[in-house]
Amino acid sequence: NILQLSRRERSRPEPFDLVSWANNFVEDYKSTNPIEADELRAVLAPRSVQVLADPGQLQQVAWNLVQNARRYGRLPDQAARVAVVARRLNENGPPVLEIVDRGPGIPQRVADQIFDPFYTTHEHGTGLGLYIAKQLCDANQAMISHENAFGGGSRFSVRLSSGQNLLMQPE
Repeated sequence: NILQLSRRERSRPEPFDLVSWANNFVEDYKSTNPIEADELRAVLAPRSVQVLADPGQLQQVAWNLVQNARRYGRLPDQAARVAVVARRLNENGPPVLEIVDRGPGIPQRVADQIFDPFYTTHEHGTGLGLYIAKQLCDANQAMISHENAFGGGSRFSVRLSSGQNLLMQPE
C-alpha cells in the first residue's frame, strides 16, 4: 500500500460508460479472485451513464472497496453479499458507483475515521486502503462517502463527474 501510494500516477481521465465498466469490473473480479460462497453481483442502470474519470484508478478504488466488503461486510458464519451498483444519483443527478454489503455496518465512531491514513481496526491492516481510495477519488474530481445501508450493511458511494461541464466548454 505504501509503494502504491508513492508510485501513484497522475490521473488520466477519459469518457466512458459506467454501466459497462461496472459490469466488466464484476466479471473481471470474479475471474481473478476466488469468490467461493460469497456473492458479488452488478446492479446496473437500464441506460448508459457517462462519466469522465481514469478507469484504471476507478478500478483500484472499486477493488479495494469490494475487498473490504468481502472481509468486513459479512455477518458471522455467513457468506458476504456484495453489490456493485452503477447508476445516476437521481434522474438528472451525478453518476455514482456504489459498493454495498449486507454485513453488520460500521459504527459511527469508526466511520468518522475510516478515510484517515493509518486508521485500521484489523490487526494485519495498514490503514491505507480507504485513504488511498479517497486520494484516487480526489485526483478524479470524485467524492467518496460512506453510510450505513438501509436494512443493514455499508454503502460506499463514489460520486463521479459526467464530464459535461468539462466537455462542453469552448476552447
